[in-house]
Amino acid sequence: MKKVLLCMILSIFLGGQIIFAKDKVEVLPLFERGYLNLVMPESYEMSTFSKQNTQAPGIRITNDGNLITLSVQWAKNSDEKLPDDFIKKLIESNKKEMINYAVEKNLELKRIEGKEGKGYYFLLTVKNPEEVGYKYSMRSFMSVGNLMIVSTMLSNDESSKFLNI
Repeated sequence: MKKVLLCMILSIFLGGQIIFAKDKVEVLPLFERGYLNLVMPESYEMSTFSKQNTQAPGIRITNDGNLITLSVQWAKNSDEKLPDDFIKKLIESNKKEMINYAVEKNLELKRIEGKEGKGYYFLLTVKNPEEVGYKYSMRSFMSVGNLMIVSTMLSNDESSKFLNI
């Protein structure tokens, strides 16, 4: 999982693409916003879903019982970059909601930053894993220009590498 996350983050934040042997590239249209290139090992399974034809697809990536969901969002009539404080307010709000589902009493917000993007993430241990099927979660909100990428990573393995960025 760490390799997939690092590929996505490095591609997003460094403005380039890293391809390893036996990797595949999935190209997804973002309508009038361009394309999202996801690089992942061939053994990873990806599926997409969409609520409307005007939205970018939601993305599910699975491997070895782990799950990553991604969604790309943008303002309808804005080509301006998303301000950092906007992204931080969104994830802070999400963190307040998620604390009800967490074993932890306080969720630490951590920063991700690179050449092309920036954002925040937090980790949590799920209070009732039988309800969602996973014990551990990482939630992130990242901005790249005027796009926002929201991801959730789920695992039952506490030592899962993607939970340790």
